[in-house]
Amino acid sequence: MSAVVALHSYKGSGLGLIRNGKMVKALLARGYAVIAPEGIGGSWNFRAQGRDDVAFIRAVADDATRRGNIERGRILLAGFSVGGSMVAYVACRTPEAFKGYAPVSGNFWKPEPKTCAGPVNYLHTHGFRDTTMPIAGRSVGSGLRQANLLESLATLARASGCKDSEITVAATRSWSGCQTNLRLVMHPGGHSVPRFWADAAIDWFEGL
Repeated sequence: MSAVVALHSYKGSGLGLIRNGKMVKALLARGYAVIAPEGIGGSWNFRAQGRDDVAFIRAVADDATRRGNIERGRILLAGFSVGGSMVAYVACRTPEAFKGYAPVSGNFWKPEPKTCAGPVNYLHTHGFRDTTMPIAGRSVGSGLRQANLLESLATLARASGCKDSEITVAATRSWSGCQTNLRLVMHPGGHSVPRFWADAAIDWFEGL
């Protein structure tokens, strides 16, 4: 069986994510189990200081493989908002941990990684009208600042051996000459998971 490990947004919960009926129903209809771990205090730790959430997320996937009829190499790591940010850090630090990564409206934070550990299959979905995590990034108080999305994707592209050239078709941007599949899909909405996401993400994942 295949699965999606889905990471909740800031101050969210695993149960709250599972209650996102339309998205979960769409994933289940495609034959995917949905696993929703929960970050301590409704948050995720990107910096690997105090607790290692990268190791925790990998352990969740390993445990699902041991206890359920799930193939370890058929797990997609996804997340929304800050959950998407956590996906980006797992992909950058341990690209081999999952076959594919699919964050929605979540990205690195300043100071962002300048290099990543290796090539990665990465599908990022983002809204043109997202003002919570805008493409250019923004300050959110207490000295925290979101990184620029396109600069972050360029870092992942370099780690994946992509050429500098990009191919843009409508609202989809992909990179040529990559060792892996790196893609950005924009939609006209704001800070949300668009209705098409579940099927589009699974179509992408199954094409890897």
